[in-house]
Order: sequence, then C-alpha cells, then structure tokens
Amino acid sequence: MESSRDVKSSSDLPIVHVDMVSDVVCSWCYIGKRRLEEAIALVPKVSVNISFRPYFLNPWIPREGIDRTTYLETKFGSVERYGAIAERVVQAAGMEGLVYAPDKISRQPNTLDCHRLILWSRSATDPGAMKQRLMDLYFAEGGDLTDAKVLIQVTLFDVDAVQPRETIAVKIAATDVPAAYEKLRSTVTAAKGRIITARINEQDRRDITANLDITMNRADAKVLEAALAGAGETLKRSVTRAPDAANVTDAKVHAVIDLMPAAAIAPRETTTLAMEVSDVPAALTLLTAQVKEVQGRIVETQVGQERNGQVSARVLFDVPLSDAAALAEKFKNAGQVRVHQVTRDPQAPEGKLAIGRLVVTLSNTPLLVPSDQGLWSQVRGGLAFSLRGLSISASWLIVGLLFVLPWLLVLYAALWLARRLWRGDSVPATIPAGSAGNIPPASNP
Repeated sequence: MESSRDVKSSSDLPIVHVDMVSDVVCSWCYIGKRRLEEAIALVPKVSVNISFRPYFLNPWIPREGIDRTTYLETKFGSVERYGAIAERVVQAAGMEGLVYAPDKISRQPNTLDCHRLILWSRSATDPGAMKQRLMDLYFAEGGDLTDAKVLIQVTLFDVDAVQPRETIAVKIAATDVPAAYEKLRSTVTAAKGRIITARINEQDRRDITANLDITMNRADAKVLEAALAGAGETLKRSVTRAPDAANVTDAKVHAVIDLMPAAAIAPRETTTLAMEVSDVPAALTLLTAQVKEVQGRIVETQVGQERNGQVSARVLFDVPLSDAAALAEKFKNAGQVRVHQVTRDPQAPEGKLAIGRLVVTLSNTPLLVPSDQGLWSQVRGGLAFSLRGLSISASWLIVGLLFVLPWLLVLYAALWLARRLWRGDSVPATIPAGSAGNIPPASNP
C-alpha cells in the first residue's frame, strides 16, 4: 500500500492518494479494507482517494475455479488445519462488523473477471463499492465468483440509486446571493449533475438566503470546487465519508451548499470611538464619505439634539477588515477623541469578506450659556406666561359670551314679561274727566 501527501485541493484541504493492492478472496484484505475506511473516517478534514489495484492471491487456480476442499488440502495440507486458522479470521472480521462464513464457500474462484469488473467500475460506478460487493458475496454468502451469472448480478444495480460515499457541507457568504445561487445551479446542470433540492428565500431583501442539495460525478469535482470558490467566501466546510457498502459509491459526490449574504457576517473586529467635534452634522458627513471610499456601508445612524443645544450622533459602519484600522485613525482627525476601544471576535470568519465594525459617537462642545438660560430665556418665559394668562382670559370671555349671556337674556326677557303682566293687573278703573254729565242721575228709591 503506497500513499503520498504532496497534493492540495482547491479548497486547501490535503488529499491523500492510497493504492490498495489486494484480491477479493483474501480474507485479511477483506478486514484490512474495512480498517482503512475506519481510519479515514477519523480525519474528516483530509480527503482520501483510494485506487484499487489487482492482486492474484492464487494465480495457479484455473479460470473455471476448483473445489474448495481441494484448494484447502493443496494450500494448507488439510481442511482441519485451515479450520484452526479460520477461527481467528472469523473473529477478526466480526470485530469489524463483517461476516466471514467459511462453511458456505464451496468453490475457490479464479478472480481475473472480478478484477476486470473493478476496473470497469472506475468509469461506470464505484470501484470501492464493487470490490466490497464481490468480497461480501464471497466471504458472507459463499458465492461462486467464477460463475458468469453471479458476476452479472453484481453489476445489475441502478447507479442513480447508489448514494455517494462522500458528502461535502459548505456554508458560503456571497455578496450577491441570487446571482451566486443561479450560477451554481447552471454549473450543476451543465455538468449533468442532479439537483435534489434548490431553494432561495427572498422574503427579506436585506437577508436573502439559498440552499442547494446536489450530486455530481467525481470526475467533475474540480468544476464544483471552482464554482464554490467563485460563489463567495467559504465560512464553514466539512467532509464526511460513509463506510463501504453496496449502496454507496465514490464515483459521485454529494454536496449541501448554504448561501448567506456577506452583509450578515459577524464583525471580526469592533472599534469604538467617542469624539467631541465642533459641528456634528459636518463631521458625520465627512466620516460617511471616508467609509464609502473603502466600499463600506452604514449599518445604523442615530442623531439627536438636547434642549440645551448639544447635538450628538451615534453611527455604526461596516468596512473591510483590512481597512478598519486605517479608517479609525482617519476618524480621529475629525475631533477630540474621548474613547477608543478595540475588541476582536476570533469566532467570526476571516478572509476577503471579513468585516471590521466602527461604532462612532459624536457630540459637540456644550454651550457656554445654554439656549434655555440667560436674559432672552427669561424674556421668553415672561412673554409665554403673559400669553398663557391672556389665553385663559380669552377662554373665559368666550365661555361667557357663548354660554352665560344667552341665559341672562332669557332671564331678562322672562322678568320683563312678568313685570308687564303684574302692572296690567294692578291699574284702578278711572273715569275720564268731562264725562260726568253724561252719567244719568240716580233714581230715588
């Protein structure tokens, strides 16, 4: 078995090439293959490519094979002698989760056609899965590997139904998630890969995410790696390999790709500045222009003014990490620095999309005589008090005119009418002067 470690993948993960020279009827090769797979699983950050090379354990056996008993007597002297040896092999296989049933084997095969199938599977399916299936068929089921019908049955399985042994999970930060998503889809389609699921969430335009679950032929792995590198900055990457089985293959690669906006990356470095400036709006305009020069962005802005005339502003800028320190030094020229703190988050991603956050607080110098104090403030206060008094007086006058006056008029009218009626009833009956001669004399009784 030979290996080399001098090759690097496009994702900077080391690749180990292993040549496994073995025969499908070699019992210790059967066990050794499983142990190699378990060792590979212990180092998921290393990509291992295995090349299965042919080896003839028994080159003297004819193409049609021979009886198993004849083989054991010829090679080991007797069946019983091999039985003692086989016990240790059976136990070792069981410890690796394998089945070795020597009693089921009735013929010792010539393995030339088996090696041909493994060679053929390099382009059609998966040589690792093919080799494992042939070994399982011989050691666990006692299959006759010289029988053409048995070998044909080994090859009759749906390649699309075979799951990739290797799964790559990648999380990528992209400056343009929809564009990266469409480019990855086009790449998979052009390479005749299979898109299991493809989703993009655009409900929040400021936080667009996407997910792709795909499989591609291993021969197109470089195309996939190039597409992933072009999509954006890789934040997380993991590679898992399933153990050998009849339903897994190295001929395909499974990839789960998550895309997130680069703007959502947590800042790796946060610089806090508090400065005293003469003109807050002008200083804020200057800092914003400097941020735009380095392709930064404004995350949040708060501007306020106190009653005493003091203006303050708090603004959050996100800039490329490589420009954060120099930009903070430029900011200091805008005024008198009162606070300067730098904190770092080692868990945040680093790379070309790494972010530096600048938290800047600006305030102007307090006025010598605040606007709410002084002579003019007192004059304004007196005028305001007078106006409030006039307003109250006017309010009472309006209430009097609209509510009290009508009732007074009604009461006056009622009194006047009552007085007139009372005077009419109290006037005595009088005889006008000059009318007494017209009165007839009274008659005597």
